[in-house]
Amino acid sequence: MSGDLVLRALPVDDLGEFIALEALVWGWKADEGRLPCFREFLDPRHTRGVYDGDQLVATHGIAVLPLAVPGGAVLDMAGITALVIHPLYRGRGLMSVLTEDAVASAREAGLAVSGGIPIHSRTHLRYGYGFAARYAQVELDLDAGRELAGVIDDGRVEYVDHQAALKYLAELTLRMLEVRNGWVPRPPCTDAYKYAGTSGRPVDWIVHRSATGGVDGLAGFRRANSTDEYGRARGTLRISELFGVSAAAEGQLWRTCMADPLVSRITATRRPVYDPVTARLAEPRAWRQTVRDDMILRLLDVPVALAARRYAREDSVVIAVPGEEGRFALTGGLNSADCRSTDEPADLTVTRSALGAAYLGDVALVDLAAGGQVTEHTPGCLRRADAMFAWSPAPWLPDAF
Repeated sequence: MSGDLVLRALPVDDLGEFIALEALVWGWKADEGRLPCFREFLDPRHTRGVYDGDQLVATHGIAVLPLAVPGGAVLDMAGITALVIHPLYRGRGLMSVLTEDAVASAREAGLAVSGGIPIHSRTHLRYGYGFAARYAQVELDLDAGRELAGVIDDGRVEYVDHQAALKYLAELTLRMLEVRNGWVPRPPCTDAYKYAGTSGRPVDWIVHRSATGGVDGLAGFRRANSTDEYGRARGTLRISELFGVSAAAEGQLWRTCMADPLVSRITATRRPVYDPVTARLAEPRAWRQTVRDDMILRLLDVPVALAARRYAREDSVVIAVPGEEGRFALTGGLNSADCRSTDEPADLTVTRSALGAAYLGDVALVDLAAGGQVTEHTPGCLRRADAMFAWSPAPWLPDAF
């Protein structure tokens, strides 16, 4: 690093300085209410600060988070977060220093995958990360109809209070690891902070109870009521959470939201790109969405990471990954997978960024090849590998971290 800048561990006592630095960088008011959350969320073994004398000028942190991968396995992931750089210290290579330090720290901890949700698109691609998941911003026009086809009434929906909702959120976000590819559960401290504010409109919470009485789905939303010039209700219902361990539970939660006679429009953020509810709509064109990139991934231990997931086609392929050690022989299918270093010639060369993008099955290797990130050496192998890595449902995670 240039000048007298020093990279060292960020003590818990300096998290107040981090809060102030974060507020300066992003232009919001410093909120010390975030301190308890960061103290619980960040792993102090892997949280760093860059100092100019006694002044904190840049930070990065790691939270060890579970990541659901295709086939149902769960890996511990190095969740890269709290990466901020003082405006007067940009352009000095601190982004590279912090990112490379985070990768080294995660590898030392034995973590096979590193992920993050960058503020700026494409920022981390040069460090071997690839866009592995997306989400949709949704608007649903209820004037086109409020009916949902094929919703099975296998339980009941009920309202719950704030404290009960936080309890169910904590329970359900862990259960979703069993059913949703790419899921990264939020720790309870994050939800407690996110929904602790008293400003703005309150959040209403509903849950779905199965026939046995257990909670297997939850939705949280705010209403913004209004009327048109004729006095007709034209309110908006803004969904912040809606997920369930089954499509049936989610369908009943959606139906409850859509039935509110005071709203004519629903908006939702961070929805899956292929939301199952769209197949139930009477008028699919009433559903409008904008898709954007979300989580980035980098495989830190290629054999461990590739052997952990399952594959849609039984096959074998040898992959060369520039920047990693050697080549890797991957054999896998729906029931098992194995990956190890090999001296065999490569069937494909895949960049580190492309391998991270393809890992959860949301990005096709064929499309990455069209962008110059994958090279085929054995004829036909690209299509075979593409069929192996494909997976449904596409990865989806509930929030940033």
